[in-house]
Amino acid sequence: MGFLLKTSWMLRNNILLCFCQRQIASGTFLDAADIFIGSRVLIGPDVKIYTTFHPAHTADRFTVSEEGNYFKTQAKSVRIDDDTWIGGNVTILPGVHIGKNVVIGAGSVVTRDIPDDVIAAGNPCKVIKENRQHK
Repeated sequence: MGFLLKTSWMLRNNILLCFCQRQIASGTFLDAADIFIGSRVLIGPDVKIYTTFHPAHTADRFTVSEEGNYFKTQAKSVRIDDDTWIGGNVTILPGVHIGKNVVIGAGSVVTRDIPDDVIAAGNPCKVIKENRQHK
């Protein structure tokens, strides 16, 4: 079950976020870069937002020093703009920008930027249709 924060601050996995009318449910925010969440954003349960990644090739993935072997970790920020709804169990990968007035369907894996005013879903997440107000 999510909760609505009118205006407050929340520290989650070392991120200090200012919430102004956002609905947040349980999930994972793996951060080594900024995660920006706009106003009036709904985030469903079990959403995962990742900013860190490792190089694909094994030779690039590790480094050796006097202290031992270490993973090379890189990071890219994630941005979710205003009035967006992220469905349950969505995974958002590093470097993704999700536009304004977007709906991301439950279970989607967002690997690329999503433009404003659309409904998108799938693995990988793709635009399904425009999200315009009906009159």
